[in-house]
Amino acid sequence: FDKQEYWSQRFQHEASFEWLMSWSVLEPSMREHSLLPLDSTARILNLGCGNSDLPLDLYHSGYRNVTSVDFVASVIDRMKERCEQAIGWQSSAPSHVADQPANLEGECPLQFLEMDCLDMSRLPAQSFQLCIDKSTSDAISCGDDDECTKLRTLCEQVARVVVQPGGLWCVVSYSKFR
Repeated sequence: FDKQEYWSQRFQHEASFEWLMSWSVLEPSMREHSLLPLDSTARILNLGCGNSDLPLDLYHSGYRNVTSVDFVASVIDRMKERCEQAIGWQSSAPSHVADQPANLEGECPLQFLEMDCLDMSRLPAQSFQLCIDKSTSDAISCGDDDECTKLRTLCEQVARVVVQPGGLWCVVSYSKFR
């Protein structure tokens, strides 16, 4: 599950898939534990978005500043098109060209960036209040070594981009250790 080739092939044949739980299950739990920002303009990072409906679910819940990243260009392009069509947004720039988080002046509230979660250096430091990880850390861990080098790198990357006062990394995982 840690190989880009696996995901490229999978996304060719799969329109949408929700890992572990849908937003209808996740949202109430996040609200109950005060994990969702109260500010609808808070910057949210969707880590390893794949073809999940999470960006649209966040938008329909009122959030207007969602950036989704994945290392498969084809799924980023499809998600960008699908989500922009769903919210009635007209786009002009290809998704893998933009390097900035969502909701800059005149930008679509749902941004999609081709990016490896182990190297998010193109994202500005301290630019997100919330990072949602639905099993991305699980997939990365599948190809990790005994020292958890890749998982440590992921932690460093998330800590760099989600270091705002009260910033959170919400990990939904198969593992009780993540």
